[in-house]
Amino acid sequence: MPLPDRLRLPFAFDPDLLVRDLASATASFGWIEHFVKQNYDGDWSVIPLRGKAGATHPVMMIYADPTAREFADTPVLQNCPYFREVLEQFRCPLHAVRLMRLTPGSRIKEHVDLELSVEEGSARIHIPVATSPEVEFYLNRSRIVMEAGSAWYLRLSDPHTVYNRGAADRVHLVVDAVVNEWLRAVLDEAVGAVAQPATGLTRPSDLLKIDEPPAAPIASPGGPELMLAQAAQVTSDLLTIEMFVDKLGQTFILEEEDAPAIEFTLAEATPLRNFANLPREPFSLLFATRGVEVLPQRMYALRHAELGLQAIFLVPIGRKGDEVSYQAIFS
Repeated sequence: MPLPDRLRLPFAFDPDLLVRDLASATASFGWIEHFVKQNYDGDWSVIPLRGKAGATHPVMMIYADPTAREFADTPVLQNCPYFREVLEQFRCPLHAVRLMRLTPGSRIKEHVDLELSVEEGSARIHIPVATSPEVEFYLNRSRIVMEAGSAWYLRLSDPHTVYNRGAADRVHLVVDAVVNEWLRAVLDEAVGAVAQPATGLTRPSDLLKIDEPPAAPIASPGGPELMLAQAAQVTSDLLTIEMFVDKLGQTFILEEEDAPAIEFTLAEATPLRNFANLPREPFSLLFATRGVEVLPQRMYALRHAELGLQAIFLVPIGRKGDEVSYQAIFS
């Protein structure tokens, strides 16, 4: 039986200690602007507490990479003893852990996060750190009210949107957890409590009114596992900016089983600052497609006439008319 799209978990954390550690985190690390800019208006930004092992570029540190297999705490978390205590309560593997801020007047547009549900083995847990009654969070177009210190499982593979109508920042501690037996038992306990009225349960008057339903997310057939098998002879560790600078304006063709041969045009190849003195100089690539719906962020198998088949992680970053732009960052 599928779980409800929202569940209040049986935890209660100290709001004052959460705010104390938030102050420590912001004192040691600046907020990083969320890179999927087409999904929001205003300021939606992130501080990474745990992420992909070895990530050093700010964008990669805040990105919840679905292909990552190894994760590590960031130095920011070491200065936040209560956040560490909170995370220790979750006796399941933790992937990305981030502080996510939405400033006053900012809005996260209605969207879905692919493959982010218990049914698919992953649970995103929200713990409000700083919030107010003026923050409006809608999941499947019905509102959830989450007070500071509470903990919630939200099935964010469903449509959701957030609007901060208040006068102060809204900050959540967002935890991506792997579903194991312990977490399944916690969720089952939460299901048993749903019958009891509690803050956060939707009332009919809390329905969000939107004229048009959200477009269904585009998910390329095959998935990252198929792509990685097809491009196993090439890894992103082998790629350098020198391989791309003379290929601006050239075409890379999507080559995946049962997927259309979409053409990606290389528009930019830009060096990035090497903050960590990495052996390979970090760089960014920008690709563009025309006449194609926005594809989700993930690994893609792209073939170039000279470079052959390459495994490249693409993130959609903007749309203008029928042109969609995608970014790939190598660090």
